[in-house]
Amino acid sequence: MKQQLKKGAYELILTGRTPCAAVRFSGSTQAPALCGTAECYETPLGTVICAELSGLPQRDAAAQYEVFLLRLGEETIPLYARKGNAWCAIMTRASAASGLLRETVTIVRGASEPIGVGTVNPTLQPVYGT
Repeated sequence: MKQQLKKGAYELILTGRTPCAAVRFSGSTQAPALCGTAECYETPLGTVICAELSGLPQRDAAAQYEVFLLRLGEETIPLYARKGNAWCAIMTRASAASGLLRETVTIVRGASEPIGVGTVNPTLQPVYGT
């Protein structure tokens, strides 16, 4: 069930597909507990990125959601965090995940405050649960 939730609205198009690239995130000194993963899936319609993060800093513990941004090349993907956790699945404009390899992915709070980073690497195995 956990894997099904990770694919969200893209479950049907991702059924039977193995991620071709993955990202492992780590936090900066501003967010040392931040960690997470993202998987990239090539599809006939584009590249789907499924990301899961935890340890995101909270400015206001009473706030229900806080918005962070995941920046990958020219893509900016919103992450809606609740209690320091965020998940998203989105179709990117990249026609092939191979074009994303070795790209740096930055997690930012607000307009420019970088709090985490990762690099897109090729993979043959899913990275969830590791």
